[in-house]
Amino acid sequence: MEPETGPARRSCEKSRQLIAIAFDPAASTSEVLKGALSDAGDGPLEVTGTIQLKPDGSYLVETLVAARPDAPRDLLQTLEFLGPPDAQGRRPYTTEGTF
Repeated sequence: MEPETGPARRSCEKSRQLIAIAFDPAASTSEVLKGALSDAGDGPLEVTGTIQLKPDGSYLVETLVAARPDAPRDLLQTLEFLGPPDAQGRRPYTTEGTF
């Protein structure tokens, strides 16, 4: 069955910002799988960071996020909750938990 390709589907895909994750076997061990993440480059946010996954189902994601020049004003205001930006306009965001 082909995926839906109507207007609603296209507009949803346009508004989604995709994140790429590349795991690095050389940096990983039997206790933690490590990887890098980055955004697709076409959304309102620039995102770069790292991800760690552990056998117990826990994860740690550490990122730097920055608004791109065309980001909506409400997004800019929301980013202020993350604290002041660095010299490149990036703000740290970290989350951790378990699956």
